[in-house]
Amino acid sequence: MKTITSLCLVFACLSAQGQENKSKSNFTILTDKILFSTNNLLPGKADEEIMIPTKFQVFLPKNLITYKYSSTEFEFIYKNKQIIFIKTNWNKEINPRDTIYNISQNELEDFFDGSDWNFINPDKVKLKLTRCYIVMKSKYATILLYNIAEKNKDDYLSFAKSFKKI
Repeated sequence: MKTITSLCLVFACLSAQGQENKSKSNFTILTDKILFSTNNLLPGKADEEIMIPTKFQVFLPKNLITYKYSSTEFEFIYKNKQIIFIKTNWNKEINPRDTIYNISQNELEDFFDGSDWNFINPDKVKLKLTRCYIVMKSKYATILLYNIAEKNKDDYLSFAKSFKKI
């Protein structure tokens, strides 16, 4: 029964989200996690910026409530507004070294400023002392674990580390 419920949730999420430029996103439900992979097949251009196709995969926690995305920004939303944000950048190597750190209030506001995130209002973003806010930067992506319960921190961080360009 859990598998059927999970599949219904995924199909509901998929049907609620528009896909642009022949993008293809896939969810594979596994026993203890979800494998999300995306393959934006066509490059695009906005003003003078050329968008390189986005192709990656990442493992996610089960019990996904909903997700939203643009060509380079992805939100995976869980219970109690625990969110995994992924910003990809295939155009250039923005992070020469992998780093993981707790984010400050100013950095958190900068993270959302000028972004396409539609779930978070940058003016109302405030850190809660009882929650975790972690940034993981890798060669081609920045991942923010937002509002994560302390008991889930290690699991969510492990999932974030599974990000892989394909």
